[in-house]
Amino acid sequence: MRSILAATWTVLLAIGLSSCGESVNQPDLADIPGDSINDPSTETQGDTLPETPGETGQDVTAGDVDVQDLLDDSAGGDIPAAVCTWAQVPKTLPDANRTKFGLTMFHWNTQYVAGGLLTTWDGQPMTACGMNFGDDSLCEGWDDDAIIDWQITQSFEPILDMYLSHPTWRTTFECPGLMIEAMEARHPDILAKLQAGVQSGQIEMVSFHWSAQLFLAYPARDLEKSLDINAEIFQRTCLPVSPVVFNQEGMSGLGKHSFMKDHGFTVDLLHENMFRYFQWGTRPWPRYTSRGVTVLAGMEEGLKEGPSVDPESGIDVIWPFFDDGEVLATVGSPYLAPISGADMAAVKDYENMLQLLVDKGYQMTTITGYLADLDARQVAPRELPPIVDSTWQPIDTEGIQQWMGHHGSLDTNWPYERDNDHRTATYRVSQSIAAVEVLLKSAKDAAKDVSAVRAALDLAWRDLLRAEVSDATGINPWPGEFVYGMTYSKSAQDAVDKAFTDLLNLLGWPHTSIDVGAGTATRLDDLPVAEPPEATTPPFEVSVVANGRTPTVQWFMAGENHVQMHLSFGPMTDPSKEDDANLRKVQVTFPRYDDVLRYTPGLSDNEVIQQPLSGFTLQSVATSGSYGLGDKIFLPLPNGLIGLGNDWWVIKHCDSVHLAAVVPWKLNGQRTVSFLDETAIPDESRTWVFSVFQGTSEQALAIASRINTFPTVLR
Repeated sequence: MRSILAATWTVLLAIGLSSCGESVNQPDLADIPGDSINDPSTETQGDTLPETPGETGQDVTAGDVDVQDLLDDSAGGDIPAAVCTWAQVPKTLPDANRTKFGLTMFHWNTQYVAGGLLTTWDGQPMTACGMNFGDDSLCEGWDDDAIIDWQITQSFEPILDMYLSHPTWRTTFECPGLMIEAMEARHPDILAKLQAGVQSGQIEMVSFHWSAQLFLAYPARDLEKSLDINAEIFQRTCLPVSPVVFNQEGMSGLGKHSFMKDHGFTVDLLHENMFRYFQWGTRPWPRYTSRGVTVLAGMEEGLKEGPSVDPESGIDVIWPFFDDGEVLATVGSPYLAPISGADMAAVKDYENMLQLLVDKGYQMTTITGYLADLDARQVAPRELPPIVDSTWQPIDTEGIQQWMGHHGSLDTNWPYERDNDHRTATYRVSQSIAAVEVLLKSAKDAAKDVSAVRAALDLAWRDLLRAEVSDATGINPWPGEFVYGMTYSKSAQDAVDKAFTDLLNLLGWPHTSIDVGAGTATRLDDLPVAEPPEATTPPFEVSVVANGRTPTVQWFMAGENHVQMHLSFGPMTDPSKEDDANLRKVQVTFPRYDDVLRYTPGLSDNEVIQQPLSGFTLQSVATSGSYGLGDKIFLPLPNGLIGLGNDWWVIKHCDSVHLAAVVPWKLNGQRTVSFLDETAIPDESRTWVFSVFQGTSEQALAIASRINTFPTVLR
């Protein structure tokens, strides 16, 4: 066992496997600031106020919603309806005298090890234990459900119990709907305790997706479906969801803020690493505003560097925990489930730290409770400084590129990781399921019985949302996680293909043309035959790197001021070196003509924004490149569109190339946009398609929408 543990820790030190967060940065007790601003020894932590629109009344306390009574009621199936909605959850009474706050964000990811520690690769069984520990038998029985159960019982329940034992300590938990479903099915006792904590107002429940999707890479409709599924689950289990948002990989951006406002979410939480990557050297204000929502920057490192928010605000904020919940209460991570479990000593250390903070006058509160106190103190928000779509570890993961083209750091995973193949496959399913939904509506409008197709598509949506999971392509996906993603992607596509056939049979149509954007389906007796494209000359020079391969670039006319570029590359000349990431690298680079970002942000399908690069101060540049990474901005481009300047635009066709766009920032004067895949399959050929257009942003957006987000689908 000791040799296995040694090997385990070697793997952990490499990067923490596929964990989406960083190692826990809990402060030493001696590092916690003292009474630097204000220490109101008479602060109360129990006063609460029901937040019902237009209603005022007496103050109530946490004792007015008794946790044990709620536990007894939920165990008997009698959950009070009054606390099943966010508006009825008791809230902390705002207090203008409070200045010292302890905030938390526990992020749990049910798909931390997507699919479990067992899989089949090329017809052969494989385990993560065999790859990493040298002993396949350790993983026997550790399938997807077993790993999820381990997370719930070993990493979630100990923290939940610790907080419930201190009713005046409030906290914020973020869980995907998948996790709540698992509790409902197999851990009703733990769910009952969670219900009690949430309904009493002690635990602020956050959930922005059902599956841990890489949602910035896909059309907004996919996350909308995820939220619909989530809403049903949280309503059914009587878990009121907060208007606060944190989510898988800490993804955020301006489009997300617009999406949040449109869907009733009002507070976005950025991790310190994302904020400081784009605004290095700026100590954040207690709160910002962006596109109609409030934004907080959680500066956990402020514990040791000084105030976590601008001292001029008169506010002192400490984040005792802002990370993956799995890493606090357990030894290692869920990848070590067969040989590890709950670490109650670590939970006790954390409990002691919280008690010391309380003794120093810090209010252990929720995100919304903190904002209510800022309102009472009249601390006005400021406009959020420039950011772009990114994740919460931009240095470690090169923004979103880790999941859209960048290989993992463990050599053993290079032969299996296939970022572009997976992201293009799931994007094609997204296009197909959007189209078949239009056809289903046409059949329903024609008074056809579509109930069976509706039920099948509901399952297909769930399969697609699982397939879009971030861990299928990073940080270090072991083969089982890639298999998990591709298996669900294929299952969803198969279901959609059958739905097309069934609906065409119901309608009596031989074929159809579906305009996803217009929401219309037209009968076709025959599918049109496409004319061969007309070759043309390139509008500018592009650079291609395809180590060990023979690439070809062809240009074709596609319309007025619109050409297509096809980049094709064959297998590697020496595929035996497939474990060398450099030899799996394929990259295409376009010229850029100015220093302005023009792109469509994730979750905002119908806009193009412009941001001067001068508005950013990237962390890696400011620190003289000490991290060896960075000096670049990485964009997911869910509709494929990015501007080059001089009215030139590039649109990646996301069904063939769905990689992050890489934009250098003040790096040796480079003005380029690149698309890089370091996980190209060694012994297979691929063709990437790009459109190049010269015209207005409105025209470019319309073309990108027709190609990617709202295509016309022929069946």
